[in-house]
Amino acid sequence: MKKLLLTITITLLYTLGYSQNVGIGTNNPNANAILDLKSGSKGLLVPRMDSTSRKAIPNTKGLLVYDSTYSSFYFNNGTSWQKMSGGTGGSQLIANGNNVGDMLYWNGSNWDVLAAGKGGQYLQFGANNTPAWTGDEFPKVQTLPVTNIGSRSATGNMTLISMGLSQTNSGYQSYHFKGVCLSTTANPVISGGWIDPYSDSNSTIGNYSYDIGNLLVNTTYYVRSYGFNNAGTVYGNQVSFTTLNGPVSLPVLYSYIYYNSVTDTSVIGVQATLTDQGGALVTSRGLVYGTNSNPTIANSAISNGIGAGSFITNINHLLPNTTYYIRAYATNSAGTAYSDQIIITTAPTAITICGKTWGKQNLRISYLNQYGTQYLINQLSDSVSWSQQYTGSSAAWCWYKNDSATYANTYGKLYNKTAATSTLLQGWHIPTLSEAKALLKCVDASYDSSLLISYVAGGALKEAGTSHWRTPNAGASNTSGFTALPGGMRNADASFSGQGLLGAWWVYDPATSNYYILKLSNTTPYATLSLATDNEGCSIRLVKDN
Repeated sequence: MKKLLLTITITLLYTLGYSQNVGIGTNNPNANAILDLKSGSKGLLVPRMDSTSRKAIPNTKGLLVYDSTYSSFYFNNGTSWQKMSGGTGGSQLIANGNNVGDMLYWNGSNWDVLAAGKGGQYLQFGANNTPAWTGDEFPKVQTLPVTNIGSRSATGNMTLISMGLSQTNSGYQSYHFKGVCLSTTANPVISGGWIDPYSDSNSTIGNYSYDIGNLLVNTTYYVRSYGFNNAGTVYGNQVSFTTLNGPVSLPVLYSYIYYNSVTDTSVIGVQATLTDQGGALVTSRGLVYGTNSNPTIANSAISNGIGAGSFITNINHLLPNTTYYIRAYATNSAGTAYSDQIIITTAPTAITICGKTWGKQNLRISYLNQYGTQYLINQLSDSVSWSQQYTGSSAAWCWYKNDSATYANTYGKLYNKTAATSTLLQGWHIPTLSEAKALLKCVDASYDSSLLISYVAGGALKEAGTSHWRTPNAGASNTSGFTALPGGMRNADASFSGQGLLGAWWVYDPATSNYYILKLSNTTPYATLSLATDNEGCSIRLVKDN
């Protein structure tokens, strides 16, 4: 036997010495391998020894053995033995984790294990690039049965098991809250991920209860507890309950409604809130509007959804330069309820002349705007009230000859001087004397702005033809696009004059606090600026704020 083993060894060494490569189990060994072993049923056994024997071998770079003590392969890098993987002890090239979710990172010389973080935490790297889990964990909550169930109210209950707040960062602050949410459909969530009415920020572990109101009668609700912190939102188990039967009342709307902006034909972003459905589902909600006070669903109405909550609506296709009344409404089986009304005035149709934006129609609004609040402008029709109305007391307006049917839509309203001193429309103002002179200069290059008269500007500002101006409407070309109309005026003695013959508009001089009237006539192409007297009534063309 010994002779046979010696013969095989000598033969192998001879073959390796005189051949470029050797194959065992193959006639075509790989050209890049000195020894190519192939088998479909057997493996290669490297030298096997215990740990003591392995460590007794001098360091030899590239040496490979199997350590039976640690049940692992080891290789020698020339200076020390390195464990390759698996096994039960000793340093190793690739470390083993201990739990699901453990991660490996390179510590500069070896692979090291980072224990799994908690749900909701995130990785953060320190100054030496060593990773660590940090931040809040997800909260842990449990939903308890609902108690104190009535027709319109109940009590939601929950257990806070853990708020999951981080204790790893010095001075760390976490925004957090918990509570219960409910819906008539399964798996309710907090609205928009934001704080729910039935919640608080107490992070002490324990049981909590929340009074729930404004419920629908004889209705099944689904309830879940929830916890929220910087890691996110977690929901507890779901429970359900059904309210008792009971009476139904009108819905309740938050009394005030808001809006973002007003254009010449739209009101943008009107926001209303339905706080209580009255015990029965609100089947229609939205806005009503009209040109008369306290509009109802019999007027123009815009529907926007059902049920409680806030809703935002745009109102379009309005008339320019017009006062509108707007209310929110909500309808359930008991009837229709309304919010308080707001009053808005659409902007006039605009025209730009030499870089300045002017209203293209005479104003016809009934409210002035003071510090964001609108106030009614008095309508004074009779001569005694108008003639005794000192301009410093209160704003007033009238129709020409008190005849709205004939003059309102075309010529607008006539306002006294006090109305002209007010902020009539947000974002617009009465033209100043310098703006009026700039308008004259824009259409009459020869105009001397030190004077109060232009001899040709009136023609460029007046509407051409005789549809509204009486003949001869001298020099009228309307090349400016201003389209001035002859609305006439109300005199200080309360008499009316000039309709068809004269156009008169308020102008203010902030340097002297004086008021002027820009006048155009059918008989000349002149444009004049005359100092106003008390109790006169004129048209208004607004200028847009810069």
